[in-house]
Amino acid sequence: MGEFNNREIALLLWAMAFIVLMAGKSNIRESAITVICAFFQRMIVISLTFAVVWICVCILVLFQCGLWQWSNFKTTLVWGITFAFVTMFDVQRISEDNTFFAKTVRDTIGATVIVTFIAESYSFGLLVELILVPALTLVTCVKAVAEGKPEYVPAAKFCNAILIIAGLTYVGYGLYQAMMNFDDFVSLSNLREFLVPILLSLLFLPFIFIFSVYVTYEIIFLRLSWLFNDDKDLRRYAKFQAIFNFKLNITLLRRWARDITINQPSTRSDIKNAITQIKKRIIRELNPPMVPSQEGWCPYNAKKFVSSIGLSVGEYYHAGDGQWFANSKMLELKNNEIFSDNLAYYVEGNEHAAKRLKLRLNVNAPSNSSASESRFLDGCEVLLRAAIGDSAANLRERISRGDDFNEITEDRHIALKKEEFSGGYSKTLVINHDDAQVI
Repeated sequence: MGEFNNREIALLLWAMAFIVLMAGKSNIRESAITVICAFFQRMIVISLTFAVVWICVCILVLFQCGLWQWSNFKTTLVWGITFAFVTMFDVQRISEDNTFFAKTVRDTIGATVIVTFIAESYSFGLLVELILVPALTLVTCVKAVAEGKPEYVPAAKFCNAILIIAGLTYVGYGLYQAMMNFDDFVSLSNLREFLVPILLSLLFLPFIFIFSVYVTYEIIFLRLSWLFNDDKDLRRYAKFQAIFNFKLNITLLRRWARDITINQPSTRSDIKNAITQIKKRIIRELNPPMVPSQEGWCPYNAKKFVSSIGLSVGEYYHAGDGQWFANSKMLELKNNEIFSDNLAYYVEGNEHAAKRLKLRLNVNAPSNSSASESRFLDGCEVLLRAAIGDSAANLRERISRGDDFNEITEDRHIALKKEEFSGGYSKTLVINHDDAQVI
């Protein structure tokens, strides 16, 4: 079993000291007991049990291949706490992030892993680590707080510089020790210590995928229980159709669940029709149909009009009453404020054509908005060029002035509107098809 190094011992000692200190406060103690009791709910215990079994099987496979020994137990335990179980408790977000698995694989086998391994292979003396651990924790906390206020930007930069120096010191010390003890560093046991977390992470990803599918189905089935509260037969039929048609495709499953929540089907044929419509929509997305300019824009092409400025738009879906809609997530524009400015894009229309395009800037810190205004202006130019062509060039100056305006260009109604709200303002560029209502 691998021994704890001085850095890990220091972390444990400070963690125990913190726990003892907090345990002495009755209100914190009572809250901790409540959290612990909640942790032992039936579904959590069952999920963690399956995870432990999966990990044990992975360890057994690695052991049979000669890639795991009992000396790797400590590393495995630390990996289990810091990666496996932490990932499980964030599974709902993971199930909605289509890039999670690709990013995790990239990060797991990236060059950063080698640098981190070298930095963590050697530690300073126990006294030094006992000083560094709380000191760097404090610096990290101060940096997090300072980044939220423009007047504290110098403090945030200073803290960031300290953390960079500390990181480089750890890496430099690790490299020095590795070169001075080269024969020990390139040993087979060190190779196992390096490979075990990587291999376990890769082997654990299939479990996370299966677990995310299970959690998604559980959440949606709870929604079906509410939706078909008075018709158990229809609820069972909806669940069966969901499993039969979508299987492991939780993206389509979530789309279908949203559609039936909006349209509230009352018969089996309604449920089947909702599934059919989802599949037809996927085909349209993969092969966007041509839309005559006099009818509007192809919604699946319109979604991509502002992709070059970092706005990724989700599904174009039926929002009820014949209205169809798609929007991007808020793109945070960092400006050293607690509430950052943000930019978002919206596509509205009917099933066959987009009728309205909107780019909206929300400014939460008017005194520090120049960079956000510049991003908005660039985004407006990109959107206008994509939507109406080169004739949009003369509108950049009007938008930059910030005054409200309404005009028709290339048979499109174009408007800019500014609205004040408590502590800030918003600016919205709207491009309407000629038969759409102007703001």
